[in-house]
Amino acid sequence: MFVKKLKETKFYELRLKVNNEYRIVLLTVDHQNFSESNHIICLNGFMKKSTKDYKKALRKAEQIVKNLNQ
Repeated sequence: MFVKKLKETKFYELRLKVNNEYRIVLLTVDHQNFSESNHIICLNGFMKKSTKDYKKALRKAEQIVKNLNQ
């Protein structure tokens, strides 16, 4: 399990390996430095099958953040 910043986005990914499959949870934080964040919001999760999955999940995460800010 590890967390990394996704390039050219404001999101982080939490990657979990379950058996031989990867589960990805997209996160957003309230600080530029992850370790200094006070609030971490889990936005959505998906099972990684291809790079196309990331694009779809990122669009969904953007929509969730937009709805939260309204």
